[in-house]
Amino acid sequence: MNRAVGIFAHPDDEAIIIGGTLIQLAEMGWETHLICATKGEASTAYDREYVKKEDLGPVREQELLKAAEILGVKEVQFLDYLDATLVNQDEAEAVAKLSERLNALQPELIYTFEVNGISHHPDHKTIHQWVMKLLKEGRLNYEPQAVYLATVDNRAGRLKNGKLMGSPIEEITTIIEIERVAAQKAKAILAHRTQLNMLVNNGLIVDGALQRNHRHEYFIKLDGKGQAVQLAEKETQLPEVHKP
Repeated sequence: MNRAVGIFAHPDDEAIIIGGTLIQLAEMGWETHLICATKGEASTAYDREYVKKEDLGPVREQELLKAAEILGVKEVQFLDYLDATLVNQDEAEAVAKLSERLNALQPELIYTFEVNGISHHPDHKTIHQWVMKLLKEGRLNYEPQAVYLATVDNRAGRLKNGKLMGSPIEEITTIIEIERVAAQKAKAILAHRTQLNMLVNNGLIVDGALQRNHRHEYFIKLDGKGQAVQLAEKETQLPEVHKP
C-alpha cells in the first residue's frame, strides 16, 4: 500500500506546514494519514469571541478533521496527550505508542518536524525526538521508503525572540512547489477557525489567500532508518506511487 503519514503536535500544524504536499500526494494516489499528538487545548492565540477556553480542545479536534478532509487525508489519529505537556511525557511510553501506530499503518513516507520544530516550540521539538528515536532504535517492523523533516528556509526571517526559524538552505534537500494547490491549502488552513486571528496576524493568510512567499514547502530527506541522504541536487518532485 502506498501510504504517507504526517506526525505533528497540534491541529493546524498539518495544513500550515505540509498542506500542499498532502494535497498533491493524495492526487497522485498516495493514501495519506495524520497522527496528531494533542488537540491544541493550551493555545493562547485562539479567537476568544468564537470559542470558550474550556471548549477549545473539542472544537480544534473538529477543525482538524475538517482540514484533513480538504487535504484529502483518509484518517486522523490522536495520541491524546495534553497540549504543551509533551516534553514532560514518559519518552519510552510515547515512543512505544507512536511505534505501534506506525507499525499498524506501515507508511512508506513519514513527514514530521525538523530538529528545532521549525518555530522552536517545545512540543514540535519533542515530536521530532520521538520519531527519530523510534527510527534509530529500530522500533518499526518494516523500513519506510523515506522520512521527510518539514522545515522552512531560515532566510525567511526570525521569531520575536530573535531565533531563526527553520533550516539553512544548504541543509534543505527537497523543495516542493505548491502554487497549483495554494487555494486548497489556504482553505484547509482557514478550517482552523479558532486560530484565524493568529494566522492572519502572522501574514500567512492575506485576504483569504496564501501569501505568495508561502508557495513552496521545504524538507530535509532522510532514509528509512533516519540517516541523512546525500543528493546531487535539490529534489523538487514528490515520490511516485508504486504500481502493483
